[in-house]
Amino acid sequence: PVQNRYDLKAERSVSEADVAQRLVVTHTIELPFGKGKAILSGASGALNHLVGGWSVSGSASLASGFPLALTSSGNSGVGSATLRPNSTGKSAELSGDVQTRLTKYFDTAAFSIPATFTFGKAARTLPDVRSPDRRNYDFAVTKNFMVHEPISLLFRAEAFNLTNTPYFLNPGTALGSGTFGVISTSLGERQVQFSLKLLW
Repeated sequence: PVQNRYDLKAERSVSEADVAQRLVVTHTIELPFGKGKAILSGASGALNHLVGGWSVSGSASLASGFPLALTSSGNSGVGSATLRPNSTGKSAELSGDVQTRLTKYFDTAAFSIPATFTFGKAARTLPDVRSPDRRNYDFAVTKNFMVHEPISLLFRAEAFNLTNTPYFLNPGTALGSGTFGVISTSLGERQVQFSLKLLW
C-alpha cells in the first residue's frame, strides 16, 4: 500500500519480489555397474539385476532473500493504508549466521516511530537488508529392473531437502510490535518418499 498518495516518488524502491542472485544446478549420473558397463561388464543373471540399472540425480538451488518492507505504528493523520518507520540513516544490516540472529535479524535501533501527523522516511523496501537466503538440495536414487522385454520396473527413492537445511521465513517487519526483527518460523524439513512404477 502507498504511504502518501501525494508523494508517489517516495514509493520508488526495489521490488518486494526481487531475487538478486539465484543459482540452480541439476545432475543425473548413470552408475557404471552391470552388463555392458565399465565395471562388472560381464555380470549376468542375479548379479546384474543387483548391481546394474542404478542412477543418481539431484538438484541444488541457492537464492538470495527478498527485500524487506517495514511498517510502523503511528498516525499520519490522513488515514493512509500504511505507515513506514523513520530511519536513523544507519544501515540496519547485521552480519553473522541467521541462526545466531533469530531474535534480532536486523538492527531494530536503526528505526523509530514517526511523530504524529508525519510520514516515515524509510524506503518502501530496505536497500541493504533482505530476508534469509534459501539453500536446498534434492536427491534421488533410481533403479531400473528389466522384467521381460518390454516390461520393466522403476524403483525411485527421493529425499527433498536432503541436508535438512531450514528455510527461515521473514522476520517481523512491524515497528511497534513485539516481533519486530524476530524470526519465529521456518520451513523445509527433510522429506523422503519411495515409488515403484511398472513400465510396458
